[in-house]
Amino acid sequence: MLNTNALAIPSSSEGGRILGHLALVIPEDQYTNVSEDVAFIPPARPEANLTHEAGATGGAQITETNRLFRLAQNQFNLLINTSQALQNLILSNIPHQYIDPLRHHITQFNTVTPLELMTHLWAQYHGKFSAKDLTSNWARMNAQWTPPTTLENLFKQLLD
Repeated sequence: MLNTNALAIPSSSEGGRILGHLALVIPEDQYTNVSEDVAFIPPARPEANLTHEAGATGGAQITETNRLFRLAQNQFNLLINTSQALQNLILSNIPHQYIDPLRHHITQFNTVTPLELMTHLWAQYHGKFSAKDLTSNWARMNAQWTPPTTLENLFKQLLD
């Protein structure tokens, strides 16, 4: 679902014409592979204030500079808004216990990119399980519980 949403939002990047903002949620090597070696180049943050070239007095020159400035602002804002929407999609679908190591005590997840969230999840929770692993896990989960053991330990046993 995350990839589908990222693909659906067109990007001004060369590869983004077809792949949208997919580069925001998959590793660079995977993106380069699916984009046939066309890198995703995110739009740069435009200067805070528009400046015209020295000597630009003609209406056409100023109009074109204004147009390019607005275009750069729009492309950068689209990148930021798309990144925020993808981040929100992840945060609303993944229990925070799995991504809490990335949470900052002041900024929460605001400085974490969607790709950083996904990279953390892949590194920590992506793996292959054998039938032996599942059987062993089932046995640990169903181990006998006796009342002197605290309820917290029982919950920890189930979570583990």
